Amino acid sequence: MELDIDLDAQGLFDRAHDFSMDYPAESDALVTGLSVFAWYAMPDFISSPTLRFFGKSAILAGMGSYFYHLPDAEEAIKEGSDAAVQIWKKSGLADQSIPVQVAAGIAASSAVFWVNSLTERYILHRGERKKAKGKKFPHVKQALVLGGLCAATMYFGARRA
Repeated sequence: MELDIDLDAQGLFDRAHDFSMDYPAESDALVTGLSVFAWYAMPDFISSPTLRFFGKSAILAGMGSYFYHLPDAEEAIKEGSDAAVQIWKKSGLADQSIPVQVAAGIAASSAVFWVNSLTERYILHRGERKKAKGKKFPHVKQALVLGGLCAATMYFGARRA
């Protein structure tokens, strides 16, 4: 018995592109949910931290290229930049000296990275504790929940926009 499988990469790309244009909210939710799932399930399949780094870098690059190539990406980036400028002006920091602005930016960025690092570490170690207790695929289980929550948030946020 011979299987005749035609791997038409361009046809697959065209169908995926058409889907993303016809169903933008669903497409955004799918890409985001699957990316979050892959991100958090990775420790069950890749034990090397170095390989996980490259795998997660590939996920970020893929998500970035997907969202950058959407038809309204440039407009959304401009709107986001304009909104950030307005928030900056309303905060009162725009009237401060440059060193104060730089210090505030460094402090805010450091706080965000610190909280993110603690959260990521907690999620990873939670899965590792469950794995040590003999649970099968603990990272996959929590990745399903996190990916589903992220996809739902993205879907309903896009539907409201």
